[in-house]
Amino acid sequence: MTILKFKKEKAAITNKPVANFTSHISNFIITHNEALYNSDHKTIIHSPKTVTGHFDVPQGVELIGIEAFAGCKGLLSITIPDSVHKISMLAFADCENLQQIILKSTNIIELSEDSFRGVDKTKCLIYVPLQVQNEFIKANYWMEFKNIVAAKEAFELNSENRKQVI
Repeated sequence: MTILKFKKEKAAITNKPVANFTSHISNFIITHNEALYNSDHKTIIHSPKTVTGHFDVPQGVELIGIEAFAGCKGLLSITIPDSVHKISMLAFADCENLQQIILKSTNIIELSEDSFRGVDKTKCLIYVPLQVQNEFIKANYWMEFKNIVAAKEAFELNSENRKQVI
């Protein structure tokens, strides 16, 4: 776990171990996966650059914030729940090893043109519900990804059996 240090309403991350931490100054909270969320857990504000492997965005998150995962070179895959409606600019910038994104939403998730800047869109697999595959293929900025796959089974995966489908 990490701890926040506050200076003039700005948060910084250090490597000191702590339990969940809430500041009454700025309404941020750190949770078990070490990502920084706003106080109502609806926005991911920051994830440490040390994130590796797979990351599950918790159900209830609605927004992945500006540069939230930027530079997480060890991030290989991410599951984004149906509660997310927007991925902000540069949210996954320079996540150059991101290989797959599992989207559980049956609605098009809003992107900025540079939400996935630096991600290889010719190799990264996007798994979407079957009923919205064509919409994602045609949607602004999602259309840049060349491998948008309808995969019902991808939405029933957990950490133990994810590799069986991918």
